[in-house]
Amino acid sequence: YLFIYFLLLAAYYRGAMGFILMYDITNEESFNAVQDWCTQIKMYSWDNAQVVLVGNKCDLEQDRAVTEERGKRLADQLGNLSHNIVS
Repeated sequence: YLFIYFLLLAAYYRGAMGFILMYDITNEESFNAVQDWCTQIKMYSWDNAQVVLVGNKCDLEQDRAVTEERGKRLADQLGNLSHNIVS
């Protein structure tokens, strides 16, 4: 089943022109997963695919686990991605 999963994954990635990588600003684990998603995009998609990094749940500022600065820094590290914060 794992082989079939990777075949399907590669097909979906190849057909996409752009990606939105979204993490939960109140959840460190979701932020840490972004690098893995970006690696998969680079591995399976077109070289010129557009990628945007989005921090979600900005309305929960009191529960924030990931600073906006860390989000911007990761966006820069991953290839100067656009970084946005949304609710």
